[in-house]
Amino acid sequence: MWWFSKRDGTSSRLFARIFDVDLLAWLVTLFWLRFENWT
Repeated sequence: MWWFSKRDGTSSRLFARIFDVDLLAWLVTLFWLRFENWT
């Protein structure tokens, strides 16, 4: 995945931060949907 490139320090950190936030939001949504399905 291109945003994990360590060659470009500043942009990689920026994209990694955005990706981490998006991944966290996606995981929270996924678990919330699963919880809603169980109830």
